[in-house]
Amino acid sequence: MDSQAVNLPPEEAGSASKHGRRGAARARLALPARLTTCAGTQPCMILNASVTGAQIGCETPPAKGVMAVIDFPPIEFFGSVAWVRTTRFGMRFEEPLPYDLIVELRYKADRYERAERCRLLQLAQDFVSGRD
Repeated sequence: MDSQAVNLPPEEAGSASKHGRRGAARARLALPARLTTCAGTQPCMILNASVTGAQIGCETPPAKGVMAVIDFPPIEFFGSVAWVRTTRFGMRFEEPLPYDLIVELRYKADRYERAERCRLLQLAQDFVSGRD
């Protein structure tokens, strides 16, 4: 696991807001998922997550205050949009996620990144060798 993935132990995360930092440690992820709101469904990317919320990237972010579901099977995250910037938004979860789930997501992100790199390398090798 990346040593910078989760930088505060759960017992220290609550004291962070006293020092001008986030209230919960964030794990960098970059995992593909699906965003669903009352306006529809679109692909998205979970960019980072903590026990209290996540940063999501997508083509058309929902407006602040909109309720949303992020689907990363078998996990679903329910919450509301806290802020929006161009192609990213922050989501505040309805219920805190277990810390172990954040660690598991980081592990999945590491595996996904390695698998994607291998897939792209194979595509490049196939292209160079003339295979489809």
